[in-house]
Amino acid sequence: MIRLLKIVFTFLFIFQSTTLIAQNKAQAFLQKMVQKKELQNASISAYAIDLNTQQVILETTPQLSIVPASILKLVTTASALEILGADYQFTTTLAYSGKIKSDSTLYGDLIIKGGGDPAFCSEYFKEQYDSIWINWAKALKEKGIKKVNGKICFDVSIFDNEQVPNTWIWEDIGNYYGAGASGLSVADNKYTIVFQSLKQANRPTKIVEIIPSIPNLKIENQVLSSDVPRDNAYVFGSPFEAKRVVRGTIPKNRKRFRVKASMPNPPIYAATLMQKELEKAGIQFQSKEILQWQNAKKTVSVVAEHQSPQLIDIIRQTNHKSINLFAEHLLKTIGLRQLQSGSTKAGTKAIKAYWEEQSLDVSNLFLVDGSGLSRFNAITAQQMTSILACMNKTVFESTLPQAGKEGTLEYRFRNLPNSIIVKAKTGSMTRARALAGYIHTEDRDIAFAILVNNYAGKSSKIEQDIDSFVLSLTQD
Repeated sequence: MIRLLKIVFTFLFIFQSTTLIAQNKAQAFLQKMVQKKELQNASISAYAIDLNTQQVILETTPQLSIVPASILKLVTTASALEILGADYQFTTTLAYSGKIKSDSTLYGDLIIKGGGDPAFCSEYFKEQYDSIWINWAKALKEKGIKKVNGKICFDVSIFDNEQVPNTWIWEDIGNYYGAGASGLSVADNKYTIVFQSLKQANRPTKIVEIIPSIPNLKIENQVLSSDVPRDNAYVFGSPFEAKRVVRGTIPKNRKRFRVKASMPNPPIYAATLMQKELEKAGIQFQSKEILQWQNAKKTVSVVAEHQSPQLIDIIRQTNHKSINLFAEHLLKTIGLRQLQSGSTKAGTKAIKAYWEEQSLDVSNLFLVDGSGLSRFNAITAQQMTSILACMNKTVFESTLPQAGKEGTLEYRFRNLPNSIIVKAKTGSMTRARALAGYIHTEDRDIAFAILVNNYAGKSSKIEQDIDSFVLSLTQD
């Protein structure tokens, strides 16, 4: 009797969770896929359409709103492209208050004003920022400033003060992928902790270097050496707080093992870096004091401005490398443009409003950040695919990595025939895997999304199933 009930339940699950648009190979593959032991208690949402005929190839029903992980970046980046424009640039400004005297001294404060640039001094755009400090030093000298008698200040007023969305988990926010968006971000808002470990496992490790040096940073090291040959160390600490605790393990017998973490207060480091680099270029500073600029009504004079890379290039890096920090900046900038508020809440509200204007049903679209790092996000595969369909034949597809060749898809779909091109965004977090994007064959163009939550077993196996499902869409 129990076996009979299990068979009936499985039959109902398959046919209640999958609408038979047509008897096709993708449909058959999905039905077989959901019967696997590791997926029996999982939530699966899948949708695919032919972009040329607008025919629905496959859909699951009911259209489940489930956690998208990083494929949510497709929503954020598509929205940014539509609302801000491909050639949009962020502006970071060097300014001063006070007066310049005949002795080439500024009797006032030097201010670096953030413009919400996610790429400022980023490793992904290194060449575009290599000369910024030399250029700024030259601009100061042209203004008659060779010495600063006041303080170094930073202005982050373009965004709100909530660097990290309040639904991100404690285990994430201290690590590099949990770096939050600031009005003045710098160097991807991350630093590296270099560890040394003994030859034996389960022994204390030693921190030998911090790169770069972060002002006032204090780290409590609880990391042990391990036989496990990978990074299992996690950094814990809140934004703006200088104390960090590192727990977990790193491989044994390593002289320089690197663990990346998120900066506690990026604007302070940005101002510190500016002072250091300007001093190298011949600008003298009487004071080392760094403060947040809060004199909004005080007159300031602009010395120089630096334009970021164009938005399309920032989006391309965001989607190729799945950069959470970039996505969160884009979200806040959308909020600023649409609702005059550089906040996470304003950004998510503006995105939903935009897609509702494009006739997308957003009633079951739940957005709480821009990157997908929060488990409070939820979207249906149909909503995701509809957005992709709207962005079809725009520059947007060029921002997605090509399977088997680039970005997060470099090592997936390695043996695709030349007649099939997959360009898509991955999504991954604990017990959540997703893939969404475009498929091009000799006679068909497809937009698709598949999201899987709360599966059992190895994530690598789920990814293989997802890849096989995507390929099945090309076989009808």
